[in-house]
Amino acid sequence: MVAQLCILFFCTGLDVGAQTNSPKKIRVAYDVIFIGSPYCWATIASPFTTSLASYDFLDKTIVPFKTREGSRMGHTESDIRKLCPKATVLEGLPVRGSNTTSLGEVVRERLQKLKLVIK
Repeated sequence: MVAQLCILFFCTGLDVGAQTNSPKKIRVAYDVIFIGSPYCWATIASPFTTSLASYDFLDKTIVPFKTREGSRMGHTESDIRKLCPKATVLEGLPVRGSNTTSLGEVVRERLQKLKLVIK
């Protein structure tokens, strides 16, 4: 079976969760979800919390990644686990914005480590 992948990137000016008025959670159709956020005081950016609370991540795998310059992931993974208790949250990937020349190789290595791509 091949896992379906989805990449969501929430930026500080976008709050996807605010667009839904329904108290019913939106079921995520993908098996593995890569969720990115800019670094924000050692955790996820505030629009992230509303957005994540709008979705049902039952039996899904979340792979967080962050753009950063100083710190690494902070307590991002543990905060996402609290927001998405029914999901498996894997180790996050901190991406240094000023060092993107080797980013392709870093991402490729992470995907291979997660067994999401073939060498």
